[in-house]
Amino acid sequence: MRYFHVTKAKFAILANGINYRFYTDLVEQNIMDEKPFLEFDISEIKEQQIEELKKFHKSYFDINNIISSASELKYT
Repeated sequence: MRYFHVTKAKFAILANGINYRFYTDLVEQNIMDEKPFLEFDISEIKEQQIEELKKFHKSYFDINNIISSASELKYT
């Protein structure tokens, strides 16, 4: 959380190579949320999770679109 706070990053990804957790600052600006908006296990990845991951690809990257999706995912 501290690294997130001292940078201008809008997203944080915590991973151990199998489990991936994506965070942002929806609750309070510049403070990483306690709960991830996207979480998956690489050995059991689902099609919908792949679609969300595509948004991070350079060709599709749109920060506003990702934040909007993050907000929807966090509360569903």
